[in-house]
Amino acid sequence: MNVVGYIRVSTEKQAKEYGPEVQRQEIIDHCNANNYTLIHIYGDTESVANESREDIMSLLGDARKNSFRKVIVPKIDRLSRDAMFCLWVEKELRKSNVELFSIAEPFRWDDPVQKMMLTIIAAFAEYERSSINVRMTAGRKVKAKQGGYAGGGVPLGYKAANGKLLVDREKADTVKEAFRLRKKGLSLRRIADTLNRRGHTTAQGKKFSATQVKRILDNKEFYSGVYQYGTIEAEGLHTAIIGG
Repeated sequence: MNVVGYIRVSTEKQAKEYGPEVQRQEIIDHCNANNYTLIHIYGDTESVANESREDIMSLLGDARKNSFRKVIVPKIDRLSRDAMFCLWVEKELRKSNVELFSIAEPFRWDDPVQKMMLTIIAAFAEYERSSINVRMTAGRKVKAKQGGYAGGGVPLGYKAANGKLLVDREKADTVKEAFRLRKKGLSLRRIADTLNRRGHTTAQGKKFSATQVKRILDNKEFYSGVYQYGTIEAEGLHTAIIGG
């Protein structure tokens, strides 16, 4: 029987504890034990929205070509922590007469009782994800109120390390230069042209545009030492780059 596998890693911590190679080997071992012909292992290794996962969508498209009869996942939550999405994928596979099989939860979707069990498992996976998000959000808000880095994008002039914001001296000079030029009354376009002419680059090493300069100037309070996270504003623990 021709089969395919599917693996997914959604967080950096998970990549270390239950990474793609571990999941891949579980699928290979299962196929060897059951004399399956494993023709491909699909894999999404980033935390993205369900509908944005390229490989799961490719898998569903390939299932319609009738080149395999079963999709094997190490655990049902590797497919998704969204119960409705799991049910939708299973339904789409069934349209192509392809079975979805979980090594950790070896139930059958064609049995009403076992399908109910898998639905419950998927629902608990979704609940766990939601609970983790709530705890992480609460923790980030507490940290933000104390002025600490709570995650998210890092403004030019800083770099994140071990949960803290450290000054990137080279880019900090770029930020200071942008504010100095603004004080002289230069437009956003002229500031960008001047920064580019003097060899300054963005965080990605590219030339500045007027929009990118505006982004720097709009972060004046942050560069002055004020930490902002959503609606939270506090005296930041990060070192200010410019004066208030």
